[in-house]
Amino acid sequence: MSQSEFGNPTYARAAGRRAFAETLQADHAVAYVDENGLNVLQQPDGRRFEIRWTAPTPAAANFEIVRELQTRRS
Repeated sequence: MSQSEFGNPTYARAAGRRAFAETLQADHAVAYVDENGLNVLQQPDGRRFEIRWTAPTPAAANFEIVRELQTRRS
């Protein structure tokens, strides 16, 4: 990979999408901020939840679920 590829926004977005998909395929949830500014936790089965980050605690318990979000349609 060249230095110019690494700094290319298109390359970075594609790499992020690949990492997102690979993480879900490995049966791990992914947390992210969506286009509306919500903190979202997406489960490998496609369910999505709005979450609220809590005070520093062990990694597995540092958020609480606010509500389940509608599943995205392709």
